[in-house]
Amino acid sequence: MFVDQIVKKINYKVLILVLITLLIASLLYWDDFSTKFTLLLATMLLLNVGLLKYLYSKHQLWIVFAVSLLMNCMALFYLGDYILSTGDLRVPNNVYDIFIYDNWVSILLAFFVPPFVCFACSFFFVSPSPALSFFRQFSFSPSNLQKAVFVFYGFIIVAYNILNWSSIGGAFSYFSRILYMSFNFFPLLVGIYNKNLGKYYKFILFAIFFDSAIIIMSGGRYTAFLNLGLFFLGRLISATPLVRKKLLIFGVLLYPVLISLVGILGIIRDQNGRGKASDFVSLDRLSLIFSQTQSSSSATEENEELQKQILLQSKGRNINWINLSVIALTPSKIEFKGSEGLVKEFESIFVISRMKGDFSEASLEESANEQFENNLSTTKAREFGYSVDFFTSVEWGLLADSWSRGGIFSYALYFFIFMLFGVVIESKLLFRKYLEISIFIIVVYISTVYTGLYIRPLYESIRDILLKLAISYIVLSGVSLYYKTNK
Repeated sequence: MFVDQIVKKINYKVLILVLITLLIASLLYWDDFSTKFTLLLATMLLLNVGLLKYLYSKHQLWIVFAVSLLMNCMALFYLGDYILSTGDLRVPNNVYDIFIYDNWVSILLAFFVPPFVCFACSFFFVSPSPALSFFRQFSFSPSNLQKAVFVFYGFIIVAYNILNWSSIGGAFSYFSRILYMSFNFFPLLVGIYNKNLGKYYKFILFAIFFDSAIIIMSGGRYTAFLNLGLFFLGRLISATPLVRKKLLIFGVLLYPVLISLVGILGIIRDQNGRGKASDFVSLDRLSLIFSQTQSSSSATEENEELQKQILLQSKGRNINWINLSVIALTPSKIEFKGSEGLVKEFESIFVISRMKGDFSEASLEESANEQFENNLSTTKAREFGYSVDFFTSVEWGLLADSWSRGGIFSYALYFFIFMLFGVVIESKLLFRKYLEISIFIIVVYISTVYTGLYIRPLYESIRDILLKLAISYIVLSGVSLYYKTNK
């Protein structure tokens, strides 16, 4: 098993030695904030890696623990990489004048909460996680039913993009979007199974790249490169050791190119706005991307600013700046919210958009306006210096939402509730009964946990997980029934 091979290579003694070395180095460079802070971020990252190995070896690595700790590792890496690459300590695109060093101790403590809570939870949830035994029995050869699910996934991608491109609304468009968002981690499985999908492989691969191309040409970046990244990760998992080594070398060489492309796309979107789906074939956009790529490669003084903007729009795009803003601004400039609006927020999770049967754009705008008026979801970010309206949003995830209410203690409490919820879902629902569609439901769960931690407040995340798991189970069970009755 791929994960077993990685975990075995993590040596506790080496890990502790490196941790001590990093701590000593941070003390030696204490007066150089950038160096000190990045060394402390690296220390925290290794602490998360060590805990992942510990929980894995103790069979306590529930999926919700793994996702949260891996996300924490990525956040630590991205922040350290951005500081080292740019030397910029200012939080961008915020009306407040915020610098990372304003509240750097609290930032480090926030990064410490996930490993601390996951470690504490391992003593509460003493039963072993069923995830490990499930994945050890995982077969890289999909059944015919699983191949049919992948074909269905490919059609959902194509249908969603055509409907979005042609601006066709209605119930079918709405539910295709729900399925599209629920299945957004499926490229991971496509990468794992790859050519074992047989004659369907090329069609599914085309659907993924078709989706990414449309997203890029309409001004998006995140989902497009998430598709490609997940597919690449899947290929790494299923590849032989020799092929895996070649893929890693290829990935390392390609990374700087992709980073530059992501940054250029971000600059173009800032200059021209996000394009309509129907304009994705715009030759002007292609020409602009090409000219910006050429400009960024020249070393003129004029392009130094362009290079900085590329780094901000690429490496900086990976950082959830709203989290750092909330930590820096509370409670020195903005008071903690406590329980303010909590009842309204809880009530809002029971209001499911479109249940009244109106699938028009006007209804969508009405739902968004209700959020703005009641200061729900991402609209809370407006108070912390961000522009949020019908067209622009930011990630208001579990950290930002809980920290704004009471600092590190409310964050730890919210995080514990989310971990508890995840363990209950996994132990009582996810692994209770094995079905051929189980792996797809598990990937939907991983996706919703990821987006829940990164984008949504706690209550919205719980609702999102329950709804998407239920919808995915019903739809995929329908696909399974249709396949079995018509094969």
